[in-house]
Amino acid sequence: MRDSLMSTVMRRYEDGEWWRFAINLGFVAGGGLVTALGRISAIGEPGQSWLTGLGLLSVFIGVTLVAVFDRRRTDLTLAAKKAIEDCDGFHDEKVELLNRIQAAATLDERRRFLLRSVQNMQEAVERMPHGTELKTVIEAMLDAGSSDLEGACGFDAGEKWTFSIFQRQKETENRNSPWVMRRIAVSWADRSREKAKEPRYWRKKEGFTGVSWQRDDEVIESDLRPTAIASQYPIPTAKRLVGDEDRYVSVAVIPIRVGAEDDMWGSVTATSNLPNRWSRASNDPREQNVMVVRLIAQLIAMQVALRDGPPMNGLLN
Repeated sequence: MRDSLMSTVMRRYEDGEWWRFAINLGFVAGGGLVTALGRISAIGEPGQSWLTGLGLLSVFIGVTLVAVFDRRRTDLTLAAKKAIEDCDGFHDEKVELLNRIQAAATLDERRRFLLRSVQNMQEAVERMPHGTELKTVIEAMLDAGSSDLEGACGFDAGEKWTFSIFQRQKETENRNSPWVMRRIAVSWADRSREKAKEPRYWRKKEGFTGVSWQRDDEVIESDLRPTAIASQYPIPTAKRLVGDEDRYVSVAVIPIRVGAEDDMWGSVTATSNLPNRWSRASNDPREQNVMVVRLIAQLIAMQVALRDGPPMNGLLN
């Protein structure tokens, strides 16, 4: 837009310059010619000296117009510069407003996806018998809501994302074995790859889920590629898989809390192979996705409470 305006201004300016040049040339050249004729006439007929005066007057008018046009040209140049700056300002405001409108439209679209996802998850479990195993209930919820969760988070085509639900369980059937966070349900883009494998479980301070458990708090990282950040989430060598660094670039771990004491029953761990998919910031549609993870955690906590999940008192020890 700026280039178009500059082109128009310069074209108008050049057209005006040609007209001013022609007028000035006419007065100055014409005045000089008339003055010369007057001088010649005055030699032969002294009474014709008025031609000299007329020619000098024409030259004076031409010179005056040159001065006036030059002054006017300076004023016009300054006015044109200010008009272009104002136009740039209005254009920037227009772009910002359009961006805000687009962001609002994107958020509204994702809101509709999220509402459908919540509705589908609720409908999937509301008819299940009260005694249905929680693992089955949560799997049904994820299966029913997964397609709309993609839209709610705005996942890109080919993006490797995952929603994993972890529950705190004993590592073995031995009552003296340590507690671990074991995955009981998952929904993600590449389901066949991971569902066929034995899911990894995490002790405290292991991986994103284990660190969240140890902190008893959320873990939200927008970019895990810097070594200083990745080192905060150590993974035992035996639990590492090829490609983990490429697959898990951003992460959000939200605790699932139940009971009067808000005990950590488990967690929802959401990951993506793209940076900034999960972030604590709230000024960009792509960074609203943590709210989606929190909502999933709340819905699961509600099902745990409704279906008499195992008591959690004392499990923090």
